[in-house]
Amino acid sequence: MSFFLRAGLGILLCWALLVPVTAQSPPPASDGPSPIQAPIVVNGQTLFSVGGDNPQQRAQRINSRLKTLITRESEVGDFTVEHQGENVILTVGDIPVMTVTSTDAQDNLLSPEELARRWGQTLTDAVQQARAERRSWAQRVLNPVRRSLNQLFESALEALPRILSSILLLIFTYYAARLVRAGVTPVVRRAALDDNLRQL
Repeated sequence: MSFFLRAGLGILLCWALLVPVTAQSPPPASDGPSPIQAPIVVNGQTLFSVGGDNPQQRAQRINSRLKTLITRESEVGDFTVEHQGENVILTVGDIPVMTVTSTDAQDNLLSPEELARRWGQTLTDAVQQARAERRSWAQRVLNPVRRSLNQLFESALEALPRILSSILLLIFTYYAARLVRAGVTPVVRRAALDDNLRQL
């Protein structure tokens, strides 16, 4: 076998070994596509979803503001919308909750103001319902305690005359005993003195 033939066979063998390995090499790993939209949630109920450059971060900010509205002590008013260029600022009560963008409007086939008003009504209703449920839960917990305290107070008022009567009776008995003792003691002493005189 000539040198060139052996060299050619060697090249073919190397090529046959290298090509399958190259073809089976896995593609570089990637982090995967970011979510297109993230949910807006109140009390475990998804109201709608928002997109944007970072949907998850945007949804977290909106959900946090909604939670503030639900847990605050002061009342929450109706929603308002305010144009800011192509976007619309949606405010619930006195807290600017979110910005409705032109992209949001395009995704929902509405104008920014129409979408803002629709989402504003949805958010306001959900916040008011969540606040009502929260107050209802507090009442379910506090009402039994309040009733128990009222019953205890009423029982104390009913027992108060008997307690006062018992105290007055004890005081009267104490002073009566002292008066009897004060009256009997001189008599006993005089009787004892008379006995001593008789013995003399």
